[in-house]
Amino acid sequence: MPRKRPNPAPGKDWVVHPVTTPSTISVHGRSVTMANGIVQRSVDTAPNFTTTSLKNLGTGQEILDHTGEPEATIVLDGTTYDVGGTNASGGFVYASHRIEDSTQKPYEWTPYEKDGVTLKPYAEKRPWPAKGKAPLVTFRPHPSLAAKLHGVTMTARYEIYDGIALMPVSYSSFFSRWTTRSRSRVAGVRARVRPRSSRTGSAGTKEGLARPWMPSWASQAGVSI
Repeated sequence: MPRKRPNPAPGKDWVVHPVTTPSTISVHGRSVTMANGIVQRSVDTAPNFTTTSLKNLGTGQEILDHTGEPEATIVLDGTTYDVGGTNASGGFVYASHRIEDSTQKPYEWTPYEKDGVTLKPYAEKRPWPAKGKAPLVTFRPHPSLAAKLHGVTMTARYEIYDGIALMPVSYSSFFSRWTTRSRSRVAGVRARVRPRSSRTGSAGTKEGLARPWMPSWASQAGVSI
């Protein structure tokens, strides 16, 4: 439902004034909260998995305009299904989650050559993968969906990093023994994952939030401030 957002209060810029608070994931009943002293994301797991709050901790401003929307949509054989959201029927619904105390490497640092000189990566001495935590959430088809979809499982990997206002989300699909990324064939079912639409308001430590959802490839998106 729509919510009224207060004007952002003045706050320290996390880029100018680094925040050293480590990333945490806390579970209280059906609520799961990810925070790192800069940004905070809260979700409910019942009646279905949905984001209920995205908050800029530097200003206290709520970024999320609407609650209850699906976390993503998946297109299977031309039909679009919701993934999560308060509507717990007719789509992919929350099944379980687990928490990992580490993040994944999106790529490897490798030396490269320029003008005959071997150069090392700029951030070679930084922790890699980045320090942080990751909840992995499993979604399964609602029992009302067609039988051919009952073997399909969606997994969303949320990550939060120490010292940076970024929380990416990646999605993967699973059918029987085959695991694939979006835009691939899953045991006869063609899948395409679309991250949640941009329904967040502008926020930031001092500047506005130009792109609250920052996709890095077709099956991944995140929130940054």
